This record gives sequence, structure tokens and C-alpha cells, in this order.
Amino acid sequence: MSRAPSFAQIFQAPSQLKASSPGRINLIGEHIDYLGGRVLPAAIDLYTSVEGRVTTTGSLRLWSDKFHTGLPLVLALDSLAPIASGPDYWANYPAGVIDQFRSLGWECPGLDLRIESEVPSGAGMSSSAALETAVSLVCEAFSGLSLSRIERALLCQRAEHAFPKVPCGLMDQVAVGMGRRGHGVLFDCQFLEVETILLPDDIVIISADTGVKHALGDGEYGLRKEQCQSALEILGSESFRDVSIEDLHKNESRLTDVQAKRARHVVGEIARVERFISLLRSGDMQSLHDVMLASHVSLRDNFEVSCAELDALVESACALGEEYGVLGARMTGGGFGGATVNLVRRDSVERFCEALSERYNREFDNSVKIYQTHAADGAQLVREKLV
Repeated sequence: MSRAPSFAQIFQAPSQLKASSPGRINLIGEHIDYLGGRVLPAAIDLYTSVEGRVTTTGSLRLWSDKFHTGLPLVLALDSLAPIASGPDYWANYPAGVIDQFRSLGWECPGLDLRIESEVPSGAGMSSSAALETAVSLVCEAFSGLSLSRIERALLCQRAEHAFPKVPCGLMDQVAVGMGRRGHGVLFDCQFLEVETILLPDDIVIISADTGVKHALGDGEYGLRKEQCQSALEILGSESFRDVSIEDLHKNESRLTDVQAKRARHVVGEIARVERFISLLRSGDMQSLHDVMLASHVSLRDNFEVSCAELDALVESACALGEEYGVLGARMTGGGFGGATVNLVRRDSVERFCEALSERYNREFDNSVKIYQTHAADGAQLVREKLV
């Protein structure tokens, strides 16, 4: 494989700043971040790096090792606008962040960005939030603005809403920005509070990517959010955290079948997060399996965001069980494809990965990409010599 060209080779000048941002895997708490729940993702040791240089061109020039490997993509800063579709759609993520900084008063005269990423796209590892956060760090340094980590996360969320038009919650941006090595990031999405939870050091976080690509901007993500909000209004509560399982059972007859299923997932998942945290704190690793499996089943049956490939991977991991060091498995990310997350004991990782790959290949006549990851620190700026 040929080495990617350097910043200087692409832009004929050296970069001035570089930022690095991790991907993330959500351990538990799926599709409840935009509904005020508590979630437990972890930043992972797969990274997106962004190198930047301020120019006087009046243009945003973008180069990506994944999406734009020829000459840089050039966008005029004075007419920066969302790209509706096509091969340059990916540029909405950095462009949206830059647009947010301009709205804060940064008069950027021109900017060159080189993007390189080992975070896979469409695999539930939040490649978009990693990119947004790294771009934000570069923009902060150049603009002189100073944002707190939660302010940065909110800015990146606004950018994702405005340009790629994905109605995401705040979990991804918080996880990649506030990760801590060896810990999960417990994020209260209603009160914007963050706590880190120690993870056992003998557990490896395994992501198995189906290769089936999901498109969160295609309406399904937004549709489910609308379905949940309409159910909440009928239930007469301001937050799903105020709705117990018993409350839901008493009032299900007032909901449509779809609303009832969506609400069952949200209320159940909120409870599963609390159970998962309790098990981690007590050291009861064996019981994580049932919580993670219940989460997957609910995502499959109640939220209807799974697919045959994800279901097969979870079923295979559960069938391999303790003999292969499996402590739990479920789909992770937005769904409609993507990946599963598996918690596996360190001394069984190689056997597990080999067995899971073999089973998937036998069922689908296709390979699965497996990533061995660990909880990592959050995004940071690497200051190079300004020239």
C-alpha cells in the first residue's frame, strides 16, 4: 500500500497545527442519547488526525485519505453551504464545523486541511464525531477562541445538524472529546453531566463490522426520533426518564403499535444502562451478557434498526460464550448495518476473533472486519511549530 502524501506535498506548504481525535464505541445505551437518557460509550484507540494551515485564499481546501485522494476539494468560504448529496457529501462534516466557528465571529481568510483516519466509516465507531472534533480543535487554535469540552461537543453537534443534516444526539461528540484511558464515559444526556467509569483491564472491546453501510441521514434516524417524541407526548411526560416500565404498561393502549414498541425500547434501555453500570461497579462481569443481549433484542424487535448480518454476529458471539471469553455482545451505533460490540477476555481474543470470522463467512459467504480496541483518552491538539 502506498503511503499517503504529506500536507506539504498536497498544499505546497507545511502544516501549522495538528489535532488527533479517537473514534468511539457505545457499550450500552443505544438510541437514547437524543431522548435524555444516560449512555456509556468509550473513546477507542483508532484515530482521525487533521492537519491545518491558515491561508489568504478565501477558500476551504480539503484533502482526505478516505474520500478525496486526488487534488484537494475547494469550497468558497464566503458561500459555504451544505452539500446535498454526491461524492463530496463527506465535506459537510468539516465544513459544518468551520461554519459554526464563523458564526462565533472567526473571520477565517482561508484554510487548508489534510484529514487522515483509521476510524472506519459506517461501522458504529463515530468517524463523523472524530472528524468534527479534530477540526474543531484546529479551528479553536487558529481563531483564538477557547471552548470547554462540552461547548466543543455542542458546537460539533450543531454542525452535524446543520450541514450533513443528521439529527444526532450529543453522545458521540462527548465520548470522543472526553474519553479517558481505561474508562467508559457515562454521559447524562439530559443534564449534560459526565462521569468516567473504570473498565476491567482484562477486557478487550471487539468491534465486528459487517460492511453493510447505513445512512443516518436517509430519514430513518429522524423518523424514530419523531416516533419517540410523539409517544412521550401521549404519555404526558417531559422525559422518558420519568416513565417507568409499569407506567408504560398502563398506558400502552393509548399508543400506536409503533409508538409502543419505540417507547418499550427507550424505557427498557434506560434501565439497562443503570443495570450495566451497577454490574461494572460490583465486578459482576458474567451478568453483563444478559444486559447486552436484551439491548440487542430490543433494538432488533422494538426499535427495528438491526439487520440479518448484525443479528448473526450477536448470535454467533453468544453461542461461542464463556469458552471463548465472551462477556457480552450486541449491535452498536445507529443501526441499519454497521457493527457489533463484543466484550471479550484478553486471553481469549484471538480465538474469539477467528471463530467469529469463520462463522460469519460460512453464513454470508463474506468477510467481517474485526477491530481489537481499548478505551482511550479523548481528542487533543498536537502543536507544531507555527510558520
